[in-house]
Amino acid sequence: MHVVLRPINVMLGCDLHNELTPVGVEVPLVPHFVSAPLKGKGLPMTTMTTTVSALGTKVMLRDTDIGNFIDHLPLVPGAFALAPVITALSGSKSYFGPSSVTAKNRPIACALETIVSRNLNCGDPCSAPFNYVLASGTVVCGMTVGDVIGAFVAMAVDMAISAMASAVGGQVSMEFADILTGNCVSALSSWLLQQMSFPGIYAPNLGNVGDLGSLIGHALGSAIDKERGVKSATQANVTLASAFPSPPAPDATKAIYDDPGVEDL
Repeated sequence: MHVVLRPINVMLGCDLHNELTPVGVEVPLVPHFVSAPLKGKGLPMTTMTTTVSALGTKVMLRDTDIGNFIDHLPLVPGAFALAPVITALSGSKSYFGPSSVTAKNRPIACALETIVSRNLNCGDPCSAPFNYVLASGTVVCGMTVGDVIGAFVAMAVDMAISAMASAVGGQVSMEFADILTGNCVSALSSWLLQQMSFPGIYAPNLGNVGDLGSLIGHALGSAIDKERGVKSATQANVTLASAFPSPPAPDATKAIYDDPGVEDL
């Protein structure tokens, strides 16, 4: 069984980002401690249900992104000049959830390893899954093999896209800076341009890497389930939850099962 993700669940871990000292010296791949609740700062990237609640809170939807302004704390002394930019353009995406358990026609999100899951976070030279979500609660659901494989494929596609964008965006921004400044651009300004390449599309420091990875991965997962004759995660949930005395939740949550004290709308 997999605990359903809620807005108060916390993501924490370590992101690697290229940094600068205040005098413009480059320090590559500086580890940054990161932590944030899944609800983020209330920006549009974060997606949760408005019709279903669990333990008094809303439920997160699959492929939700914590979004910008995840605090980044550099762990190398003196290498912190880009931290405000990295924080402003941050992101952390949740890929795991059962395709058949939906709220408002969107699959809900859940933890991969019962109470722990992995998020894909911003980073250099590409986004990376070095971060964990701690999923507390008693509301659980099941996932099919296709759900799990599809999530990993979606994550891998997005990592590849962010790596390509990082390489192309860095080169374009450096050449653009040279044109503007006649090769006299400082290290700080050039690296700021590189960090901000392709805003809103696929830059590695933007968690919102687009929907291509999710579309490919989850479509493949559904195809795998179809080939294996698995119609939905509902069947798996009924089997796994048979030892639980609690009845199934209302239709809005389909195959989610919880303890008697859980509130569902």
